[in-house]
Amino acid sequence: MGATRSLKRRKQKTNPLWKEQKKAWREEKRAERGMQRAYVDSLITDMECRKEALHKLSMIFLLVMHTQYGFGVGRLKRLRDKMQSEMDCIIYKYVTVEEIVVYLRDELKMDVGAAPKDPRANHYRQLELEVIKEMSAAFLMALVDEFGFRKKRLEDAYGFAAGLCDMLNDGTRTFEDLEKQMAEITTKGGKENEGKKNNATTGG
Repeated sequence: MGATRSLKRRKQKTNPLWKEQKKAWREEKRAERGMQRAYVDSLITDMECRKEALHKLSMIFLLVMHTQYGFGVGRLKRLRDKMQSEMDCIIYKYVTVEEIVVYLRDELKMDVGAAPKDPRANHYRQLELEVIKEMSAAFLMALVDEFGFRKKRLEDAYGFAAGLCDMLNDGTRTFEDLEKQMAEITTKGGKENEGKKNNATTGG
């Protein structure tokens, strides 16, 4: 067997096409490794994009509930954990955003709609839009399941969040500003403002 392999190698090396074949094989393997690295890098970038969008939206929702509804650290943690639980259900396909939209419409008479995809948006903007849909659904269901919010307060809370997003988009507020405010809430213990109920908290 050993002599047979040696003879085969000798024939290959004397073949004028051997070097070209070997070079082509190496280039093919190099291209495959390059594609694998590009695929992994793309997945990592997508994950980072989703993670950043999730972080920003979570901060927006938590700040709205603190400033408009007097949620302190305790209730903010409950809301954060419940939103994560709702997001897990969406991610693992136990429920879809569309099913949540139907539930809110049929049971609570709240029409939040599901924003259509923007065909002009690039790949990463599409990811952000998908996260916005998922997180909005998780936020609303968390308020329903954990805090008993109904139509009026859900619409108000969602409206406050949309207003804060508009302020971020037009430059009136910055994410750095929001992060600083959230850090202050956490540091000071997020004293609850039960005596400062916003008018939007009434009704249901």
